[in-house]
Amino acid sequence: MINSGDIVASENGFNRITYADLKVNGDTVRIVNVHLESMGLKRFHPLRTSGYESRKENTRIIIDKLKEGVFERSRQIKILTAFIEASPYPIICAGDFNDMPYSYSYQFMKRHMKNTFEEVGTGLGFTYNGHTLRVLRIDNQFYSSGVRAEQFETLTQIKFTDHFPLQGLYTFTAKR
Repeated sequence: MINSGDIVASENGFNRITYADLKVNGDTVRIVNVHLESMGLKRFHPLRTSGYESRKENTRIIIDKLKEGVFERSRQIKILTAFIEASPYPIICAGDFNDMPYSYSYQFMKRHMKNTFEEVGTGLGFTYNGHTLRVLRIDNQFYSSGVRAEQFETLTQIKFTDHFPLQGLYTFTAKR
C-alpha cells in the first residue's frame, strides 16, 4: 500500500468512503470502499399508540428518514465520482451503497464505471440478508477502464451478517 485515506467520513463515524492505492506487479490500482448513508430505519422507533393519527405520524417519520438518506447518498456519490474521475489509477470500487440499481446514486455511478455483477455476475444478485426486504441488491462492485472483471459471486452461504459478501476477480489491462 503506497497511499490511503478518507474521501468522506460522516459525523456518525459509521458511513464513509475510503481508499487505498496498491502496487500490484509494478502497476498501481486504487481500491475504494464505500458505506454510503444508511436508510436510518433501524433507529426508527414507531409510536406505540393506535389509530389513524399515530399511523400517519409513523409513515411521515419513515418517509422523512428515507428522504434524508436519498439526499445524503446523492451528495456522497457526487463526491465519490469526482474523486474517481480525478484518479490517475484504475479503480475498483466496492461496498454498501445502500441504494438499489434503479436509484439516482446507482445510475450516477454507472455513468462513470461498470458494475461487476452486470458484466459477469449471474442470477438475481440479492445482497441484503436482513429481516425485511431480502430481495435487495444494495452492495456492489464497480470498476474503471484499465480493469477487466473476470468473475463475480454473491456469497449467499455466509449468513453471519445482514449483507452477503461479494467476491470479484479482476485483471488489470492497462494504465488509466
